[in-house]
Amino acid sequence: MIWKPRELRYFVTVAEELHFGRAAKRLGIAQPPLSRAIRQLEQRLGVRLLDRDRRGVALTEPGRVLLREAKVALDAVTAAAAEPGAPPVDVLLCEVGEQAGLPRDGQADVAIMHRPFDDLAGFDTEDLVVEGQVAILPAAHPLAAREQLTLAEVSDVPDLPIAPEVTTVLGWPASSRSPAVAALVRSAAGLYKNP
Repeated sequence: MIWKPRELRYFVTVAEELHFGRAAKRLGIAQPPLSRAIRQLEQRLGVRLLDRDRRGVALTEPGRVLLREAKVALDAVTAAAAEPGAPPVDVLLCEVGEQAGLPRDGQADVAIMHRPFDDLAGFDTEDLVVEGQVAILPAAHPLAAREQLTLAEVSDVPDLPIAPEVTTVLGWPASSRSPAVAALVRSAAGLYKNP
């Protein structure tokens, strides 16, 4: 599914304003097309992104996830577009596990992927951020309120799922040496390393 930056901007603006009227005004468009665009986005994704009622708008959990990811994507697009001579950039969002296939198939120039989950064979990569391991505990567990744990502290917890350390990387086919790819890599790496 190819997403245009405008589509992401619409959603982010509504999510930030939590009000369609204010979002439309900020975007400089009428409210009905904005509402229609968000409804179409929800239909395409098959999830409700916003809860709407008379008092206003609230983000659903999928909406919060999309907001976080859309901001990163828009920041990367903005940074890449700011490079002198930068070409226009389209953003392609896809399902988890599909990222590596897009540049391999020529559908994308670069992809944000995650080591160790994605197959990075044949890609040049730039590490963007390393996320530590995560222990998933029931809310009532005595250790659940702690910000950080050591492996020794959780080693005796039965059936504890521990997610591995994950490195978010920007990857592109090793054969790709275009200036556009280089600019996007520099921009995205800078965004992640200097938030």
